[in-house]
Amino acid sequence: MLQLLIKLLSSTRWLGRTPLGRVALALTTLLILSSQGFYWAEAGARPEISYGDALWWSIVTMTTVGYGDFFPQTLIGRWLIGLPTMLVGVGVLGYLISILASALIERRDRKSRGVMPYSGSGHVLICQMPDIDRLLRVVDEIRGDEAWRACEVVLVTDAIAALPEELSRAGLRFIHGNPSREAILRLANAATARRALIFSARMEANHADNQSLGVLVTLKHLNPDLFVVVEAATEENEALLRTAGASEVVAAGRISGRLMVQTMQDPGINDVIADLLSNVDGKQIYIESLMGYEGDWADLQRRLGGDDRLLLGVFQGAQRHLLPSPTLKIHAGDRLIYIAARRALPPGALGSHAR
Repeated sequence: MLQLLIKLLSSTRWLGRTPLGRVALALTTLLILSSQGFYWAEAGARPEISYGDALWWSIVTMTTVGYGDFFPQTLIGRWLIGLPTMLVGVGVLGYLISILASALIERRDRKSRGVMPYSGSGHVLICQMPDIDRLLRVVDEIRGDEAWRACEVVLVTDAIAALPEELSRAGLRFIHGNPSREAILRLANAATARRALIFSARMEANHADNQSLGVLVTLKHLNPDLFVVVEAATEENEALLRTAGASEVVAAGRISGRLMVQTMQDPGINDVIADLLSNVDGKQIYIESLMGYEGDWADLQRRLGGDDRLLLGVFQGAQRHLLPSPTLKIHAGDRLIYIAARRALPPGALGSHAR
C-alpha cells in the first residue's frame, strides 16, 4: 500500500499546482492512509472486516456522516487512526467547500462584469445598449415568439461596468467591451450567433451611425452569413449601412414621422401598429416562406386564410405584393405575410424565412 501511495504521489505532482488539486491530493492521501490504518488495526480483532469495509469507514468518517455500521474498537484504531481521520478529514473538507464557494462567487462576479467568454451558439447578439427599460422590452419581444423563446440573448456593450440586477433577472448574458472590436465579439461567440441587433449608440447622430458601421463590419467579418438588423440614427446613412452588409436597417425618424401623420389622419392607428409589432400580446405580423406550393393568391386565401389568420400579401424576391390580385401566381419559396395570434401555419405549408 505504501508503494502504491508513493507511486500515486509521484505521478500526480501536477495536482499540487492549484488549490483544488492540492485538496484532491490531500483527500486521496488521507483516504488511503486511514483506510489502510483502520484495516491494519481492526482486522486482527475482527477477521470479518475486509479492505472494502475499511475504505467505506474512511469515507463516511471523513465526510462526518458516521453511519455506525463500522467503527474502530481497538485502542489503536480509535485514537491513532479514527481521531486523526475525523479531525483532518473535517479540516480538508471544510477547505474544499471554501474553495468551491470562492470559485462560484468568482464565476458569478466575472459573469456580472462581462469578462467571462460566452460558449453557447444560436443566440441573439445585442450590440450597444439602449436604455434599460427599452432593452427589457426588446428581450420580452424576442422571447414572446415561441420560435425564439429558448434563444439566449447576449448583450455586448462598454456603456456599463457590470450587468444591472434587472437585466440579470431577465436572463441576459453580458460581454463588456466595445462591440466594434473583434476580440470582444469573439468573447460573445459572434461566429455562431443566430441573429444580431445593433442599436444606435447614445451620441451625436453621425457619430452613432459610424459606431454602428464599425460594429456591423466586424460582425460580418466574423460571421458573413449573420442576419443583422441595424438601427440608423439618420435616414441619410441607411444606404451606407446596407452597403456594409446590414440585412435590415430601421430608421426610427422615418418611421415615427410617417406614424405621426397616419395617427393624425386616422386616430387610433398608433395603437393598432403597436399591437401588430408586439410578440407579447395581441396579434402579430409574421412572414414565412411557403414550401412546395404552386397556385394563385385566391387559392392560397382559401387554403390558408381563416378566422384566426389574415393573409396580407407575399414577398416575391425583393418585390412586395400587399393584397394582390386574386390571379397573382404564387410559387414555392415566396414569403407569405399574414396576421395571427401566433406563428402557426399548417404543417408542411411553410419553412423558415432565413432564420
